[in-house]
Amino acid sequence: MTALGAEHDGERLDGLAAEVQRRFGRFVREWVNPGADARDRTGEPLPRALLAEAGRLGLPGFSLPPEIGGQGRDRFEWGIVLEEVSRISRDAGLSPVLDVSAGVAEVLVRTGRAELIERYAVPMAAGACVCPPAAYESREPFEYRTTVREVAGGWRLDGSKPFVGGAVFADAFLVYAREEESGDILSFVVERGDDGVCVDRLPTTGLRSMGFGSVAMDRVRLPGERLVTGGDAVSAFNEYLGNRRLMTACSVVGHMRALFEECVLGLDGRQRGGRSVLELPNVQRTVGEMFTAVHTSRAIVHRALATTYGRRDRFFDPASTVAKEFAAEQAIKVGLAVMNLQGGEGYMRRHPWERYMRDALGLIGGQGAQELLLIQLGQHAALELRQGQVRMEKAQRTIAELTDGWWAFTVFASALEGGLLDQLRTPATAGEAAGRLDAPEPLVGEMLEVLAATGLVRSQGGRFAISDGLEAIMAGGPPRAGCLLDGGPGAPGEVLTGTLARQLDGLDDRLHRPDAHLLVAGTGSAEIAAELRRWLPAARVVATDPGGEVDDAGRFDLAWLHPAAERPCLDAVLRSLRVGGWAVQPASSVPGTDLRASVSRLRSVRLTGRAPLPDELARAMEEAGFGSIRIVPDPLDGTRHLVAGRRTR
Repeated sequence: MTALGAEHDGERLDGLAAEVQRRFGRFVREWVNPGADARDRTGEPLPRALLAEAGRLGLPGFSLPPEIGGQGRDRFEWGIVLEEVSRISRDAGLSPVLDVSAGVAEVLVRTGRAELIERYAVPMAAGACVCPPAAYESREPFEYRTTVREVAGGWRLDGSKPFVGGAVFADAFLVYAREEESGDILSFVVERGDDGVCVDRLPTTGLRSMGFGSVAMDRVRLPGERLVTGGDAVSAFNEYLGNRRLMTACSVVGHMRALFEECVLGLDGRQRGGRSVLELPNVQRTVGEMFTAVHTSRAIVHRALATTYGRRDRFFDPASTVAKEFAAEQAIKVGLAVMNLQGGEGYMRRHPWERYMRDALGLIGGQGAQELLLIQLGQHAALELRQGQVRMEKAQRTIAELTDGWWAFTVFASALEGGLLDQLRTPATAGEAAGRLDAPEPLVGEMLEVLAATGLVRSQGGRFAISDGLEAIMAGGPPRAGCLLDGGPGAPGEVLTGTLARQLDGLDDRLHRPDAHLLVAGTGSAEIAAELRRWLPAARVVATDPGGEVDDAGRFDLAWLHPAAERPCLDAVLRSLRVGGWAVQPASSVPGTDLRASVSRLRSVRLTGRAPLPDELARAMEEAGFGSIRIVPDPLDGTRHLVAGRRTR
């Protein structure tokens, strides 16, 4: 058992955040994020295959007891996991669904009844069963219109629950009902397939992937073993509710952190009257208010998590309630501030701001802060975020420049692929890192000294940790050494729905139209097409090989071209685009005589047979008849640019 004060253990918090990145980061980036925008637009719930994959990785069972297949981690750790998962996830519905399932599984485990545990709790821990609570009726429990009465061989249930999260994809429900004879509140497991159960989809403003719905029950007959709590189920539900309030606050804090960072970095570089908007006192004041709201919310939530190690009131937990209420108010306040700072972009669907507000309204509500200190905090927060960006860019340059020293680059690549850099997310000595990797300590020590000399790893008091800049790069998914050597392109889906969708007029709406058509032409088109389908599941994606014919005139909204595509291909692609459609061609070569530029051109020749520069590709597009030519630098790769042209007539 850990004493109160766990919220101040920075090393432990960093270790849990690193564990989330290591165990669940790839799942969130590859399973959750690619379809998040599409689910929000269409109102589709989280896919069951996604929840099953989460179960395979141990996410739903993280805090559940080992007896049912869980890992037995405590509530403090589970709360931090939910916060970190929410911070990296683009789908605000994921964390609530995970915690609702874990909470109900705990209720079933506490009954001690094997028939309930084996049939429901065990598969819930594995992500194979979804069983949300069905309690809400917009009235006091003892006035429930959902009633139950004992009949021969079991129970009869009648009534409805108008608002149940996860109802659309649930297998069963933990239903709370008023017994007609005694007036007491009882709880039962009701399966979706029981006769008389009807589930209807419920459209909502936000949190659309949670699959909200109503559950109607007409003369539903239940066997006696489905009874979960045979008296005073309200008290048991209040204990569940206290935990849910706290874990909801953890998720809210994670989403607030991500929104704050993205907003401030989004403002960096904007100019007003010849000055950066981040230098304006009114903007600094607003950033200061947001900084205060986020960090105070986090401190309160972590303090509430620490109280789970001590005695808690089963019926009402004030620490959890304060955390939920305070985080709720601050989330709305932060959302409104972002809308004001982003101006017109705050109302555009292509940007994340308006969606955050809709999702926040499904979780929470807002307000509050102070004057002079707020301006100072705004200056501090903006400076820290900008320096973080500078450190990340410095780390990227250092990685690229390592090609000038093959021994250093080999050490870096080995540390990356061998997991040494992952171990350094939290400070460790050479001996500790070697022990975790089961590697010789002298070899690990020598590698750490080389990495420290490059600045990618910092050394203090005999302990080593990755630099802030490298940590920021690895937070988006650790780069692979092969990519660094070959200069392979990043994920086209993420580039299209992110950087390009925001910079190319009309592209965001075109990508998400019900009849959207995308063309991928050239070598590797099948792989890229599969990637685009993951990020844009509603779009029709067509792939052609380098010599393939493109004869569908006026059909496509976007074409992704191979870097070596020449004039005949450009002519055909232009004809295939709808008016207003865009063609995008990556260019990995940069001019210059320095080593980095030379390596970029050599890499392009090896991969594509040519080394066209971005300006050359832009001229070729213009000569082929494309308009609105743009050269968009990739913010995470200093040698790659994306050349875009539009069919304008």
